[in-house]
Amino acid sequence: MIERAFVTRNEANRAAWMAAQWQVPLRCRVYVDEAHRVERAAERRWAWSLRRAQAECHVASSAGVRTSFFVAMAHARLLDWLITRLPPGQTAVDFILLWSSFVLPYMRPVVEGREWREQPERCVLVLDKARIHDEVALTAVRAAGVVLLLLPPY
Repeated sequence: MIERAFVTRNEANRAAWMAAQWQVPLRCRVYVDEAHRVERAAERRWAWSLRRAQAECHVASSAGVRTSFFVAMAHARLLDWLITRLPPGQTAVDFILLWSSFVLPYMRPVVEGREWREQPERCVLVLDKARIHDEVALTAVRAAGVVLLLLPPY
């Protein structure tokens, strides 16, 4: 896996991708990412929070439980999130559920022929290249008229 990551890493492609990002306004973008938490490995006794505000924890951890998070974020706010606890973790089905039930209601289709500054808010979905973003899921995203941007390899 390390060898594959090294071979696919291309600084010219990364620079081109970064240059293209400046064309898409922040108000148009929605980012979806996933994270994992196994047992109590990520348990903390402290957290960042606003000044004079108590930090919140929405997931209780327990020994032997694998927890996965999906988070959908727009430029100005958190759109929605989903927690899954089924082994073996996140699947493409979980991503399609998140997309169709929680993210799609916030998204708007791109208007053909308009420049980016004239496009509606939340019309671009930005994803990494996780395995759960399979072709079926990506086809569902494109069918909704949303532009899909995949992050380059890390």
